[in-house]
Amino acid sequence: MKPLYVHALVLADGQELWPLPEPTSPFFWSGQHWQRKGIDLHAYGADKHPAGIRIIKNVAEKLRGHVKSERAAVFTGSSRGDEAYLFQQLQHASPDARSSPFSTHGVYASTLAAELGIEAGISASQTCSSSAMAILNAMAWLQSGFIEQAVVVGLELPEHSATLAMLRSSGILQTNEAAGPWPLKLTEQGQGTVVASAALGLVLSCEKPDLGMHISGRAWAMEKVGSAAGIHPEGLAFQRTMRQACEGGEVPDLILGHFPGTLRGNQAELKAIELVFGKNTVPATGSKWFTGHALGASNLVSLFWAWQYLIEGKQAVEPGKLAMTQMPQQILVNSQGFGGQACSFLVKKVE
Repeated sequence: MKPLYVHALVLADGQELWPLPEPTSPFFWSGQHWQRKGIDLHAYGADKHPAGIRIIKNVAEKLRGHVKSERAAVFTGSSRGDEAYLFQQLQHASPDARSSPFSTHGVYASTLAAELGIEAGISASQTCSSSAMAILNAMAWLQSGFIEQAVVVGLELPEHSATLAMLRSSGILQTNEAAGPWPLKLTEQGQGTVVASAALGLVLSCEKPDLGMHISGRAWAMEKVGSAAGIHPEGLAFQRTMRQACEGGEVPDLILGHFPGTLRGNQAELKAIELVFGKNTVPATGSKWFTGHALGASNLVSLFWAWQYLIEGKQAVEPGKLAMTQMPQQILVNSQGFGGQACSFLVKKVE
């Protein structure tokens, strides 16, 4: 197997995906209401294109200097596309003829490819593991020799009332306004999911960069459980992916888990970690207590946090928890989507 490296990882404008000394992120509690916007849509202005396409163009601009090869392909992950635009158009007697292509998740791949002058654009939609599956798809193309570089983007704008209504009726949306500004503490009890948007892009290659992350292990598995969420109480799929990603006896210094903030989701992943590595052996945290749940883009959010730990030397300390005495040298990143698709990546700083 050829080695795989992350050369760059960028955010769309208007995002804050790393804790500052004060909780200033737009994900936070403000004026007695949850702020679910991970992206400040006002930063992009209004034109003939829906917000998702405008944001993709912004991400493309940030990635432009990192695309070095003509043999490149774009891979995008999004669970639902620009749904707000679609629902908005459906209210009109004569909706925009571009409503369908503009509201699919596939348009993100084609738009990004056009912006970067790349011939191939491939999209993945696997609910909350969409961006992880996009990365795995990109890896397969790189390993096959079809391409020399892969551009991977995760974009989610899940703020339409239809999505919130669905999550609320399922019982997993955070609706307790008295809970305060830390909605997703990684306790076994869980407190519910806070939905958020996000847009991130990365560049993958088999060529070793001077500065970047080495993806030294990767794995995927499907949970064989009949529930709607696809969660086994002992996280069987996560057990398989974590063992495979750490094949050869590797033990991560930190696990950035999926931890959606729901009772069953948190408990299952914590149990899987205990069964694979032992109880209280490897510290485990996640990003959603700060960022909220960006659904299909959430795996790239976690990889962004891994980049901050490994490359920038920054450490996010969840309220009520102690800081790590030593910075991690290798991190295991987990994600899982509705239906049970689980993925794990073991990442290290390029030496």
